[in-house]
Amino acid sequence: ATFIEHAEFSSIFKYLTPYDYHRNTVVVLDIDNTIATLGGPFQMLGSDTWVSHEIAKRVKEGMSLEEALAQVLPLYFQLVHIVDLKPVESSTIETIKQLQALGITVIAYTLRSLEISDRTIEQLNVMGIDLTHSAFGPAEIMGNDVIFRYKN
Repeated sequence: ATFIEHAEFSSIFKYLTPYDYHRNTVVVLDIDNTIATLGGPFQMLGSDTWVSHEIAKRVKEGMSLEEALAQVLPLYFQLVHIVDLKPVESSTIETIKQLQALGITVIAYTLRSLEISDRTIEQLNVMGIDLTHSAFGPAEIMGNDVIFRYKN
């Protein structure tokens, strides 16, 4: 396996050759801050950076981690349900579609809670991102608070 981090997502094509154009080539993308970010004035409020900061701030003030999570996560879940995502880069959606058209398997991962998994899928669909036809198969849920699923 080759892992490549780059400043521009569309630069992925520099690393692919026609020999890579098949479903055994897998491109794995983090949803937050790689594929998408919160749109409009909410770009910072509700971001994963904001969530981490708010939890750390409360723990520093003396709360337990569980208490901090209990305060911050409900607000985060509310924000996710009212704010749409926007692509991190203007070419993100087209790049994903080009990879899929080449037969490459494109999957997304996230540390978002299962509680907002349906909304996360809806947000991706609103942006024009459909990973169902290039995923590994029907819906799967794995682990605690980690989603790895798509509805067919």
